[in-house]
Formats: sequence, C-alpha cells, structure tokens
Amino acid sequence: MPITFEQVTYGYDGPGAGTRALDGVSLTIADGEFVGVIGHTGSGKSTLAELACAARLPDAGRVVVDGAPTADRRGRREARRRVGYVMQYPERQLFAETVGEDVAFGPRNLGASRDEARSAAREALELVGLSPDDLIDASPFDLSGGQRRRVALAGVLAMRPRAIVADEPTAGLDPQARQGVLDILRDLHGRGVTVVMVSHDMDHVAALAQHVVALAHGRVIADGTPAEVFSRAEELRRAGLDVPTAARVARDLAARGYAFAGEVPLTLDALARAVAAQAGPSAPRASAASPKSGPESESGPTPELEPGSGSGGGR
Repeated sequence: MPITFEQVTYGYDGPGAGTRALDGVSLTIADGEFVGVIGHTGSGKSTLAELACAARLPDAGRVVVDGAPTADRRGRREARRRVGYVMQYPERQLFAETVGEDVAFGPRNLGASRDEARSAAREALELVGLSPDDLIDASPFDLSGGQRRRVALAGVLAMRPRAIVADEPTAGLDPQARQGVLDILRDLHGRGVTVVMVSHDMDHVAALAQHVVALAHGRVIADGTPAEVFSRAEELRRAGLDVPTAARVARDLAARGYAFAGEVPLTLDALARAVAAQAGPSAPRASAASPKSGPESESGPTPELEPGSGSGGGR
C-alpha cells in the first residue's frame, strides 16, 4: 500500500503564519517499507506524519494513499482505516475504564460488533506483548508508563491497519520500555506492515529503517537508503542533525588509520565486525548487539544507548 506525496505544501495559521511546515514535498513510501523520517525541531516531521494518515489535508499538492487522494472524502475515509497513526505520547489519549474498552474503541468506531471488537483487542494486546487475560479488565491508569504506551499502540493495531505512522514512538520512555517499542515496530514490519517512524534518534533509524527521509525547513534534503542519507554528514550537520554513533566512531577511527571496506558501518554491531576484520583473524569477535534484539535487519540490530547519543534534533 504505497503512500505518495506529490508537491505537498502545508502551512499553519496563527503566530508564525506564513511559514510553511511543508513546502513542495514529494516522496514515495513503498508498500512494506520501514521508513525513518528525521529532522530538527520545526522541520515538518510531525506534519508529514499527520498528512500521511489523513489527519490533515494539504494546502497544495496531493497525498495519495493506495491510489486514492486524501482530498477526496472516500480516499480520506479509506486512508484513516488503512493507516494507523501513533501520535507522540499516545498514552495521554487513554480514556476508558478498562484496557479492553480502550483498545476496542477503534474497531467499534469502524462498525465492529462488541464481540468482534473484543477479539480484535485481545489480538492487538498480544501483538504488543501484553497478556489479555491479565490486563483486559484492568484500568489503564494503573499501568506503568511503558505498559500504557503499549496499550495505546494496541488501540491502533486493533483496527488492523496496513501501515503504521509512529511519531516519536519512544519519547519519554526508559531504556527497557524504549527497546520494547522498537521491537514491536520491528515485529510489525516483519509481518508485512508498512512502518513510518518519525524519530530524532539516528541510531534507532539506522538500525531499523530501509529508507530514510531527512527534512529541513519543510523541505526534503535527503531521501534514500540509510547509507545514502547518512553519507551526507556535512549537509545533515548544517540542518542540525547528526549521523549514527557508529558512523561517527568509524569516521574518527578512519582518521587514525583504519580503512573500512565498502560503506561506513551505521550500527554498533556492524562497526564491531568491521574493526575485527581490520584487526585480522586473530582478533576477538566483538559484538555490540543488544541482547534483546530480534533478527538483524540489513542495518543490524537495534542499539540501546545512553539518552542523547546518536541523536540530532527534536520533533
């Protein structure tokens, strides 16, 4: 289910009116891709996320979801059914007395029967690693912050979207909860769901994304594979962004005489392998993989680093 932006422009009214949040943006999110969207504060990342799921409509240009423009009422309705939107701090939107009622709200709103909605809620809770038997009748306000984030994500998944747009999905979480959310997104992508992750954490993007879009001042400044985008380090720096931690370390090592064959490593695991290869067959086989990482993506497993490392820019 492709999502296409065709010369999309969007601006906000009120203070700062006249500044375009997006200005002539064109890009394509292919069916089944994992896309990372990066950019500094005010770059237009969140606006792009809202336009992708028809929460907003462009002032000019078109957003087309699975062949249907969101400007059309029917296309807008279908986009909202097919593209799930996980906003920043989604747990703040929890409202029902029980977890089951909250997660089932979306399916009920789409016309599912009570039994169908409850079944969808149980399935979605299992997808995010929560036990329906233990939690479906619990109050969401009695859960930990990480559990509430998972419940909010389950509420989106219960509508069985074909794509997920997640705006800073790990914001405000402790390291263990962050890793849990990243693992959920990796698992969803493995199941064939298109994932668009807006993030300021370059390490997470490098480890998970197949396709990276970098924004600055409402415009696309880079669009390609992680290797292609993060190779433009100076351009990203001018936009207030950084490259992944592994790429920065590799650059420093290269300045000290290490010669990396092929592309610069973007994950800590790839960096460890490259350094071991440079040191020769007698070197220890170091690995920086997270112990909780799932199957490696092309970019390697998800690193879990200290807050602030490998990040650039806010939302």
